[in-house]
Amino acid sequence: MCRDKMMCLSGLVLGLTLGILSSASAGTYTITTIDVPGADQTQAFGINNSGQIVGLFSDLTGFHGFLKDGDVFVTIDLPPGGSTQALGINGLGQIVGTNGVDGFLKAGATVTDVIVPGAFFTTAWGINDGGQIVGAFGQGTVTHGFLLSGNTFTPIDGPGASFTEATGINDSGQIVGNFVDAAGFHGYSLKNGALTLVQVPGATVTEVHGIDSSGHIVGSSVDSAGVTHGFVSDGPAFAAVDVPGAIAPFTQAKGMNDRGQVVGWFQDASGTHGFLATPASLLVPFAAFTAEVEIGDEFELKANFTLGPGSNGIDPLTEDVTLQVGTFSTRIPAGSFKSDENGSFQFEGVIAGVTLEVEIQALGGGRFELSAEGEGANLGGIVNPVEVRLVIRDDGGSATVMAELDQGDR
Repeated sequence: MCRDKMMCLSGLVLGLTLGILSSASAGTYTITTIDVPGADQTQAFGINNSGQIVGLFSDLTGFHGFLKDGDVFVTIDLPPGGSTQALGINGLGQIVGTNGVDGFLKAGATVTDVIVPGAFFTTAWGINDGGQIVGAFGQGTVTHGFLLSGNTFTPIDGPGASFTEATGINDSGQIVGNFVDAAGFHGYSLKNGALTLVQVPGATVTEVHGIDSSGHIVGSSVDSAGVTHGFVSDGPAFAAVDVPGAIAPFTQAKGMNDRGQVVGWFQDASGTHGFLATPASLLVPFAAFTAEVEIGDEFELKANFTLGPGSNGIDPLTEDVTLQVGTFSTRIPAGSFKSDENGSFQFEGVIAGVTLEVEIQALGGGRFELSAEGEGANLGGIVNPVEVRLVIRDDGGSATVMAELDQGDR
């Protein structure tokens, strides 16, 4: 039974069908892998406007929360231990999550329980800059969402729902989440007491995780083939967020800040990793980028680039490198390159079935030379002109070139 008329969702239910905008590619985002050192797996759930990221990781002792501030990871462990998850963070650096049973609010060194009276579990999913917290709690056989404003808990229930959760809240008080009824699983947005269903067209499941100050929604969906994609929606349209090299593929988008940066997690052949997807508009563009490409059964690329003003430099040893040649795109995870005393960085290996050899040579003065060869890539259907794109963490550039196409080999 709904106990607050303003938060009861059985009345105003509006349908929102998201029109397909595009599938995000290396040209839309640059992907940075997030792996807590020594972890078996890492999942990122929230990010604030300062770029601080929270999430969870596991090791032999169980699950632990983490805060990533720059390049520093801080472990968050709350009693009883082994089950802590950090799920949301606001602009003040306040963190919410769960210890496996009860919710928590962590503000600096001070930790406060977030427990709905009478609930057998409480999970705090999100917090805005005003300190309002949303989440889920269990009573009897039903899971309810909640809004905590000040010291007042207000339940949130979807129409006819046996399960409801509130996963995100922005500074305007707009809430997003999910509920389950007899018809299945639904994402929703709640604004001024009116519920709007969020459904990605063609998806069998749509799950909503977060919302920014402009009302942009981030979440995940499952298509008819059982493939999980992340997505970002501005209301009338959505864009898929898929990590290159993810198996299946499987990408979960969990949180977003007002700069458009998205965090989440994905699976590849080596396990489960967190990720940060940064919009191309936030990249520091190369001051110059030229390329020559030969494409047959394999591709050969030679390029020269100069770092742009405002760049803090590149370090392929510790930064993801994303390379696109026409319709082929790959991400070489941080830690994959090796270096020598001559200022050269080399990678040799197989990613998603493609054998790659890549070298980045420093020439001095912010200038670099790139050479790359790839065998086993799907290059069918490539025609001129061909787009070549290189992104090294937050530095990148692209060029449209006339490639040498060996039609006889293709």
